[in-house]
Amino acid sequence: TDGRPLTDPARVPSLVDADGCFARRPTMQARWRPVEVMLEWRAQLRVMRALGLEPRHLDSHHHAHLLPGAREAYVELARETRLPARSGDRSVLKKLRDVGVTSPDRCETPWGGSDVRAAALFEVLRRAAAQTPVGAVIEVSCHPGRVDDGLRARSAYAAQRERELAVLCDPALPAQLADEGFALASALVDPGT
Repeated sequence: TDGRPLTDPARVPSLVDADGCFARRPTMQARWRPVEVMLEWRAQLRVMRALGLEPRHLDSHHHAHLLPGAREAYVELARETRLPARSGDRSVLKKLRDVGVTSPDRCETPWGGSDVRAAALFEVLRRAAAQTPVGAVIEVSCHPGRVDDGLRARSAYAAQRERELAVLCDPALPAQLADEGFALASALVDPGT
């Protein structure tokens, strides 16, 4: 949903605008073709691996995997790679689990924004836990990172990333989570076990 594809834009016309950049407008995203989404996602995985990076899970920028045209490709890519994958909604969770893909029981996206504090994170977790069975795996979507001029130029969500990083890297966080009845889990945890 940002920048240019790794795949030749002529091979993925449903994904790009007239300038060959990823379509950002929802009306253009509604025309994505699953085969083209798969071509691009496979290209992105190849480049990651060529750089020596092995993904630990799958998700997508701006929750693109929830859009028509991307859902099918996402589930197939997760099945093909055998990587755990973010669901984002119940229908995608069911599809992922139907093909044997590990996925957290719930994904929460409301943490962050203007209230990037540990207290706000705990409130998100408490609300999610109240709506899921005991022992459920809850994923919290976040965007921690170090901000530079390049990121500031590309994203309105910049300063918050440093605050998220500070909260998530606080050495006291695991004990605070335990005090609240939560435990950290690896992206490789199988919610079914």
